[in-house]
Order: sequence, then structure tokens, then C-alpha cells
Amino acid sequence: MNYLSIFFIFIFLFFAPVTKSMVAIGGYAPFAWTTQEDIEGNTNSGTFFPMVSVNTFYPIGYQHLFVPEVGFVYHNKSFDNTKKYTFIFLADVAWPIYGRIVIRYGVSGFWTYISGDGGTIALSNGNSMTSFAVPEKSTTSFNSAIDFGLDFVIDAHFTVRGEFFLFGLLNENARQYSYLFSLNYYL
Repeated sequence: MNYLSIFFIFIFLFFAPVTKSMVAIGGYAPFAWTTQEDIEGNTNSGTFFPMVSVNTFYPIGYQHLFVPEVGFVYHNKSFDNTKKYTFIFLADVAWPIYGRIVIRYGVSGFWTYISGDGGTIALSNGNSMTSFAVPEKSTTSFNSAIDFGLDFVIDAHFTVRGEFFLFGLLNENARQYSYLFSLNYYL
């Protein structure tokens, strides 16, 4: 997927012929509690990376809304001198259930790009240090997840959201968790 197609997806979502579009800023915590966060071997305890996203919604009946969303995450911390960013694509259904509470559920796709200068880095591997390769070129990975979240409506223009992502639903050995929190502004 090239940058031009991602740009057109943003434009489509932002200017779609519906009643509202949303812009969000927040933080995304990828693979919390399972990935190495620093050179000493500490695991990611929920470090948030900056995220922006846009979405829109389409009524689909029975008080439910289809909510496609595109987001961008910049991973601004790297102990191995790599550059990393992620595009998030959500296909959620939203259901306003009680006053100011909206349940969200759906599927998500994550395209992550990593690039580096190559070489190796020594990292803690239990009780010893092990050398690991640092990427010497750009590479892309794709992950899919199911997601569940809650929006709390503050007023006609603002909501706050928490969303939880479950990767590897059917594979216990590959199961990972991520989450995000955002402040959303409806246009």
C-alpha cells in the first residue's frame, strides 16, 4: 500500500457524505506487557505512542453505526535506533447503549513499517545478553485483531475513548494485547 492510497482513504473518511466525521488524538500502547522496551530487558508496561485518526459513521439499523477509521501512530522511542510507525484501520460497529456511553466492537488491521541502519544490538535474554539483528532496510508487517471499546460522550463535539485490541484470538501462544485512549472531536 503506498502513501497516495492512504491519503485518499483519509480524504474519503474525512469528507464522506454523512452527518459527522471525527478527528482524534491520543496514545496507542502496542503489545503491552510482552515486548521488550529497553536494553535492560524490561517489558513494555503500557508505553503510549502518539496517535491521530479520522473516522466517520454510517447508520446501519437497530441503533447501530458502522464506524470506519484510519489512524497513524508514530513510535517515538527506540532503543535500537530504528524508525517505526503504524497505520491502523478499524471497521467498528458502535452502539449507543445508555445516555452518554457507546460500545464499540469490530475488526482492525495494523500495517507497521520499520527501518534501520543495520548492525546488531546486545539485549538481555533472561540471565545473559544475546546479539540481535537491527533492520538494515525498510520492512512491513501486517497484524489483524478484534477490538472492543467504550466511548464516553462529553458533549455534542467531544468524546473520550478507550479501545482494547486482541491479536491471535485462536492461537494462545501468539496472543497479544494492545490498547488506545483518545480524545475525539466531532465536526
